[in-house]
Amino acid sequence: MEFRKNPDQFLPYEELRTWIGVLGMALPVVLALGGLLEPGAGLRRSISLYWHSNMRDFFVGLMFATALFLFTYRGYDWRDRLVAIASGLAGLALAFFPCVGPLGPDEIVGIFRLAAGVSARAHLASAAAFFILLAVNSTFLFRLSDKERGKRGRAKDARNAVYLACGLAMFALLAALALVMRFVPEAAQERWKPVFLLETLLLQAFGISWLVKGGKIIRDRPK
Repeated sequence: MEFRKNPDQFLPYEELRTWIGVLGMALPVVLALGGLLEPGAGLRRSISLYWHSNMRDFFVGLMFATALFLFTYRGYDWRDRLVAIASGLAGLALAFFPCVGPLGPDEIVGIFRLAAGVSARAHLASAAAFFILLAVNSTFLFRLSDKERGKRGRAKDARNAVYLACGLAMFALLAALALVMRFVPEAAQERWKPVFLLETLLLQAFGISWLVKGGKIIRDRPK
């Protein structure tokens, strides 16, 4: 009996890129709405704190899904592949190493059963690596082309402008996050939620760049 490959069994790269963007943009929205179902709980100070909420399973599951998509993404050359794999590993680490929760730094958390204070340091490093790599992807790798300038077409030039804007926005938001976490008192962070807001904007910039890369926005005109 002869078996033939069915093209419908494979997810096109355009769809893969789109789903990566959708998952990233949906994460803070679904966590915030779902977290309100927990009695007496409001908006958390950061996205990471939802690991310690009723939305833990969703948070972990979505990070695994995002990491899986990144692992299977190949892009155009070895640089895309390397950054995608590294981003996926950092995304998994965000689920494996929770931040400090309501019970404090001595609580035992995560699958490796670490003290929360130790786990939080790995979580912070993973978050920084995750977002920096995604910003590098948008700022540099997404803008690559096998065509010379002037021959890429208006749509490609427009997409490159979006990639650059999203990447630079991500770098700026990362810098703002670092400043907030370093200098804004925890009481103010708890009241105004600047970390959650900045993380949400980061994920929206990330998602937009991947939606454009997936061909859902600013398509090439058919020849």
